[in-house]
Amino acid sequence: MKIKVLFSLILFFAVAFIRGEVYNDAELKTGMIYSLCKFISWPDGADTTKPFVISIIGRTVPGKDVFITSDYPIQKRKVVVKRIKNLEEIKDTEVLFITFSEEKRLPEILEYVSGKPILTVGDTKGFGEKGVMINFLWVKGSIKFEINREKAEKSTLQFRSQLFKIGLLIGKINSHEGKESGENHDSKGEIEP
Repeated sequence: MKIKVLFSLILFFAVAFIRGEVYNDAELKTGMIYSLCKFISWPDGADTTKPFVISIIGRTVPGKDVFITSDYPIQKRKVVVKRIKNLEEIKDTEVLFITFSEEKRLPEILEYVSGKPILTVGDTKGFGEKGVMINFLWVKGSIKFEINREKAEKSTLQFRSQLFKIGLLIGKINSHEGKESGENHDSKGEIEP
């Protein structure tokens, strides 16, 4: 299954290369969100009549933050994208993208979604260590994702084990798994070989 995850990501970028397309930050993160969602199961995911809701909370920077389109389904469900300001608007959200502008409110946001089947995603240094389940970051010129394993395992979502093998693990992990990935994070979010 790890091969399938890697193949999906490689195929996405290979097609872009062949077409001569250059993707910006937002497009790369969008592609990764779509790919990652294929390897996460939501408790009510079997109901294809309900839309797959992605909510974006906070200010965005053109060309830098996630750019989600409703043109492609996720898990056979139509995607609905909502830009929200208040926590009460998170209702029926499957993915909550938290922008840099919400850093001060991050503990409040994470407390609000705790125990709910909501995948939290960010792209701000330190968000993963603070409890966001998946956090995008740039490592040596390429985009990677870190996974807060403790938060992922405590959630009601089911993460396929392949994500833990290809993502950069943070949070409570045993030394065997950290060594399998070949990379570990230090407390500053930097990668150590």
